Amino acid sequence: MAPPANRSRRTFTGPAGDHPVALSGVPSNCTVSGANPRTVTVPADGTPMTSFSVTCGVPLASVIGNGQLGMGSPTPSSHVQTFDFTVRADLTGRFTMTAWDDVQSDGQPGAVTTDPSTDPATSITAYRNSSNDCGDPSHGVEFDAVGRERTGAIVSYTVHVCDNGRAGSGSDFLSFFLPSEGFGRSGTVTSGDIVKQ
Repeated sequence: MAPPANRSRRTFTGPAGDHPVALSGVPSNCTVSGANPRTVTVPADGTPMTSFSVTCGVPLASVIGNGQLGMGSPTPSSHVQTFDFTVRADLTGRFTMTAWDDVQSDGQPGAVTTDPSTDPATSITAYRNSSNDCGDPSHGVEFDAVGRERTGAIVSYTVHVCDNGRAGSGSDFLSFFLPSEGFGRSGTVTSGDIVKQ
């Protein structure tokens, strides 16, 4: 029988007594069995041992993006939209988009944010691991979400993205649509990158 993959051993020297030991840097698709961190008691003139068992599944599909659509600086009234997101197939993550060309009555640009970790009224509601908006659908992701506008309103929206090239190539694509307001913006990424994982 072959030994387990990625088996490693670490040795530490220290005084007798109780010492916390933790396993860090565990990928998000892996779980550690048992307590982590845990306490290891070192006896005088002794050598204790502890072990961690890690189980990993198939890496979770996800898409990450940061950048802008449109040329120039993002300032109110400029034809620029900025975005920043990390969205995963298990419907976790966050998304924010600011439409600098959609100036509100207070002179500030329109924006929508989804981040359930800080605003439980928001959520990612669906994740599709392809998009017909892309020349090759397998380079795309579509997701639906509920977000909060900068004004406080809760809205539903859909995002389609394409990871068509390396960062800065101008080949990636993003489409944002908010049906309740008939508001949408789409185009090639002029600054930043979208990465499908």
